[in-house]
Amino acid sequence: MKIKRDTEQLIRSTLLDMLESESFFNIKVTDLVDKAGISRSAFYVYFDSIYDVLQKIEDDYMECFPGEQKVLNIVRGWSEKSGVEHEELYTESSQYTQENMRIYRLLSGPNGDPSFYYKHKNRVTRITHDVVGKGATQKDDNYKKLTAAFLAGGNVAIFDWWAHHPNGIEAEEFSKFAFNLYADLIDCIQKRK
Repeated sequence: MKIKRDTEQLIRSTLLDMLESESFFNIKVTDLVDKAGISRSAFYVYFDSIYDVLQKIEDDYMECFPGEQKVLNIVRGWSEKSGVEHEELYTESSQYTQENMRIYRLLSGPNGDPSFYYKHKNRVTRITHDVVGKGATQKDDNYKKLTAAFLAGGNVAIFDWWAHHPNGIEAEEFSKFAFNLYADLIDCIQKRK
């Protein structure tokens, strides 16, 4: 089991290393196995293609991000108490992003997966749509969708900026800024009649 995990991790980390200097679309299995020092047959024991490796890295990043269900539970009952819980979740998200900054930066950068940013944004949009739903009537479905897209886009954009400017601000300071901005926007939306 440990050998399997080690080889699979070696393949994944080698792909990330390669993304530092070359576009994902230019990387071939032959290049990756040469750099990793493994055989092609060893590669195919774990993955079907380079795309499969990339997808596994992205899936693991998203799955380990502070839980979507936890976010939904917090925002469904948005209040002063849930605001504190939501702030804690922003802190967790910021710490997770800081700890995995290299992975996020490589996946969302010019050599990574162009769709990663949108996958991340769609995840945040699903969560945000639930928050926005508290402040709108049934007739406001388009309003909810547009507002959720706006909030999610802004939320992901500031995380993306931070990932590509990692020395600009520490996780704790970033977390407070992002949460306060998000909370202010949620309050405005929920007060809308």
